[in-house]
Amino acid sequence: MSVTSSYKQKGLTLLETLLALAVAIIIVGGILLFFRSIQNSSNIAATIKTVGNISDAVRTYAQTSSYAPGSISLSTLQSQGLLTANDRVNPWSSSTSPTVFTSGNYMGIYFNSVPGAASNSGICANLAQQLSSSLPLPAPGSATLNGVTYNITSTAMTGTWPTTACGGTTCPIPSGNAAAVCQGTSGGPLAIIMDLS
Repeated sequence: MSVTSSYKQKGLTLLETLLALAVAIIIVGGILLFFRSIQNSSNIAATIKTVGNISDAVRTYAQTSSYAPGSISLSTLQSQGLLTANDRVNPWSSSTSPTVFTSGNYMGIYFNSVPGAASNSGICANLAQQLSSSLPLPAPGSATLNGVTYNITSTAMTGTWPTTACGGTTCPIPSGNAAAVCQGTSGGPLAIIMDLS
């Protein structure tokens, strides 16, 4: 006669619990990456739209009698009815607004806190490439905007960022036929350089 045990184990083993926890962590990680990707895509689209709105407003304002080259306040453009409050928002940082500088026939629009600006890679490089593909290289010449001198030929934009943007040393602007570049190696902004007219 054989004795059989009718005892059945109830509950989960430690291994089964750890396996379920690992699967849950992988799923949550994937969801977070997906939402971050969506947020970055939304910020890129908002930046491109903001650049268009600000450049149109600056060009319109530059044709008025009260225009003086230098830094143009976004609040001035808004008070003139040329920008909305949404156009003053930096999609990459709630604590900073885009800044605008003009010099001669050029304008520069700067966005701080764009991921990858310090290494000219990732999101900043992608955004700079998208902007450069839709914006023409400014007309040949030279302009100093936001403390940086840009030398523009018919085929390239070159120059040198100031030491503050490069961790204490000067660093060259990535050469190329780009109207937008990621500035510096120490968290400098995305810079978009355009003709004022």
